[in-house]
Amino acid sequence: MPESHSAALPHNAALVHDFLHLHDGPATAYQILDGLRSCRVCAPLTVYRALEQLVAHGLAHCVESLNVFVACSHPRHAEGSLVTMACAPDQGAQPHPILNHRSI
Repeated sequence: MPESHSAALPHNAALVHDFLHLHDGPATAYQILDGLRSCRVCAPLTVYRALEQLVAHGLAHCVESLNVFVACSHPRHAEGSLVTMACAPDQGAQPHPILNHRSI
């Protein structure tokens, strides 16, 4: 993840963003919470607020049908392993198999 994104985000949103980039595949809010307990993130609401900020800024996507979140890998947003059709519909990019662009 480029440092410019982390620096511009509130602390908890930056932690969640980093977690999503390092996590292998989509993650539920509770998986994120469990992964960030050592960083003193201990309330589900804290994670949900951070995810809301990331989704609002286009840095993460919610796959509502599975209730999971993924980091956005569109070059404009960040570098990562997932490419979503929501970000690159006309660039011939293929989505990660777990993503369904209709549910994002």
